[in-house]
Amino acid sequence: MNKLYRFQYFTSEKFPFLHQVRDLEIFVELSHILYKNGYVYEDSFLNYPNMVDKKAGLLTFGKNDLMILTTRPPLSDRKLHKRRIYSTDHIYEIQLLEQIRTCFMSLSRQVMFLNHNIAMQLHEGFEDRACIAFCVNQNKSNKSAGYREISEFGYAEPKKWSKVSKIQKSCAFILFFEKAGILPKMLHVFGIGGEEGLIFSRILRNGLWEKLEINLNGPSRLIMVEFEIHVPEKYPTNLDFVNNFKYDVILDTELSR
Repeated sequence: MNKLYRFQYFTSEKFPFLHQVRDLEIFVELSHILYKNGYVYEDSFLNYPNMVDKKAGLLTFGKNDLMILTTRPPLSDRKLHKRRIYSTDHIYEIQLLEQIRTCFMSLSRQVMFLNHNIAMQLHEGFEDRACIAFCVNQNKSNKSAGYREISEFGYAEPKKWSKVSKIQKSCAFILFFEKAGILPKMLHVFGIGGEEGLIFSRILRNGLWEKLEINLNGPSRLIMVEFEIHVPEKYPTNLDFVNNFKYDVILDTELSR
């Protein structure tokens, strides 16, 4: 069996451990898949806010070891952003964000812009998912990071923002990167918000992973999946409510070295 590591981001400077629970649940869902693919959990790397030593906790990875990240990477998070994820400038983080930048022009809780060359590969009918603005504030009509506006790319910015239908939708991503630099093979599985990431992990476990034929020994790859969100009014006791969610794979492409 190959070793599986977990990279953990935090959303609080004062109480970091209180914000791990949902990410751990996503990890548990995906561990079921990864175990069948020959991976067993070895350890976690905790990327604490205000980390002083930028080379702390370096691990020794085997050539087939895999590190998984289940939190949206803070590519574009700023101090004033709501739902901010904290960066550390640790050497692991610097390299994994460099990988992420090959796919995204911008990525935060508020907006997502694909890079132009990636956006050109969106599947037919989904060209206006190149730029997405997401809902942020929770209220009765908006409980999650659902779409607020969507747009194709224009010359250097979104072409024309348009409102989405009444059906609440969001998206999530799978990014796989081959071993590079000091990082092992990297698997990023995340939604724009934690709730969406959890929903997506169950969709993957329910069979989408096998349908996508994901090869963790193959080339680097980016997958974008869009799904409807119907979160129960009362907190559910399990994830069975996800079982009948409709989804579309709207982008699936290999990434150049």
